[in-house]
Amino acid sequence: MKISTVSRKWLRDGARLTVELDHCVLNVIPRSASCIQIQAKVSGQAIASRPGISVINKPEFTDWSVEENSQGLVLTTDELKLNINGETGQLSWFDGSGNTLLREAEGGRKLRTREVKRYRYDASGCVEVVKTVDGERSIGVPVDQYVDRIALNYEQQFLISENEALFGLGQHEEGHFDLRNTRQDLFQANMKSPMPVVFSTAGYGLFFDTAAVSGFESKENALRFWSECSDSLNYYFIHGPGFDEIIRSIRMLTGDAAMLPRWAFGYIQSKERYNTANELQQVADEFRRRKIPIDCLVQDWKYWPNNWWGEKSFDPSRFPDPEALLNQLHEQNLKLMISIWPNMRNDGPNQKTLRDSSLLLGDNSTYDAFSSEARKRY
Repeated sequence: MKISTVSRKWLRDGARLTVELDHCVLNVIPRSASCIQIQAKVSGQAIASRPGISVINKPEFTDWSVEENSQGLVLTTDELKLNINGETGQLSWFDGSGNTLLREAEGGRKLRTREVKRYRYDASGCVEVVKTVDGERSIGVPVDQYVDRIALNYEQQFLISENEALFGLGQHEEGHFDLRNTRQDLFQANMKSPMPVVFSTAGYGLFFDTAAVSGFESKENALRFWSECSDSLNYYFIHGPGFDEIIRSIRMLTGDAAMLPRWAFGYIQSKERYNTANELQQVADEFRRRKIPIDCLVQDWKYWPNNWWGEKSFDPSRFPDPEALLNQLHEQNLKLMISIWPNMRNDGPNQKTLRDSSLLLGDNSTYDAFSSEARKRY
């Protein structure tokens, strides 16, 4: 299908360019001269859009132009040129001097609808207990399930140059620096803090706006990103060329990053856990005695009493006077960071309080972070 002004297959509406293709509808939204948002949905599919949770900036940038030629469309800003192939919808990005920055692979945009299911749990709370690296976990057993909505499973593949290096994706433990020829599954877990952002030494960044389980893979001269469950394929192409400029554009989209307090930039000492207040205080004293710089100590798990997993209080037999402990650490110019858990087990007071108010998830253990009342109580 060729793009044609006669058949009205593309339309500029203020800050947005909409392009109808055989397999999808593309929304191209320049956010600045160096940042262009790409949004794709399956043609004819009624997938409801929900408010985003990452990008707070509204599309108001209008200093761009679009022209039609024999190959398709060319969108131009002061810093970027985006070619949209009229037959395939394939996208190609160029800098202001005409140098190629990035190209979509041919057929590299795959959109598949999927059912999103929700589960119902019996009030009596049928629960299975499993052992994990984080200790015992309760898993709720649903009594039935139903289709809540229709969403999108997508995959997006790009062609990259031979010499560029790739960085980003947040914090992971595999030890990769350059992400070329690696795969990374993106989901929140112990020792994983994913961020769906990729930086390239070729002078661009990609920010995928998705909160779902996602993944990244780079093989040879290809880059692939996928997401399990989203309202649309939604990403931002950002021209730097430096990483500082790319980060500036991300902050333009998501808001300024809050500056941490000065002590948080110092050394933070943590171990598997401190068993008693006395042990923790002795460690603090030894750091100060040896004049080793330190700003914060971390009290990890199992400080709670009576095996009440996740209880938000100290075991009085091991931490008899938390206020005195904190005062002493503060007098030594030290902060105390405490590991707080979202799940509670073994019928402690915290778990009972939330359970009696129906503010737990189906596992009868984890507080319902989707409920404002549960968040307030927690």
